[in-house]
Amino acid sequence: MARGVIPVMPQVIPKGCGWVDLAVLGAKSLIDDEFVSQFIEHHSQCLGSREGNRYQVVAPGSEDRVCYVDPESNNNIFVYEATFTKVGIQLPFSDFEIAVLSEYAIAPSQIHPNSWGFIRGFEEKWVEKMKSANLASGAAKAPHAYA
Repeated sequence: MARGVIPVMPQVIPKGCGWVDLAVLGAKSLIDDEFVSQFIEHHSQCLGSREGNRYQVVAPGSEDRVCYVDPESNNNIFVYEATFTKVGIQLPFSDFEIAVLSEYAIAPSQIHPNSWGFIRGFEEKWVEKMKSANLASGAAKAPHAYA
């Protein structure tokens, strides 16, 4: 079992999560308010350095699971901690990252941190290539079309 989770069998399977293995649904996060405070203290640059701090990190509720979306709030996303701390992804997501998520109709939580690293690396190489070719933004085929 991954670090940071406690297996707890769910009392009720959330609507739309019938496809999720019970062991996954039972993986309760160990992230708490103290962890969130330390994360913010050490990784505040991940939370909106591009447009000011417009984002808030909160600990998941006891019933929250990474595969569950609260129909009452479409403003929340679940993201692996390592996506920010190890890979260096920042909020807001770049246009390229948004394009990849949109192209494949996936949520940020569906991308493993290793895959985020690939996406970020591909984007950086693309930007480097465009700069060296002196191409204006949007002058060439969008990089996510190659993914």
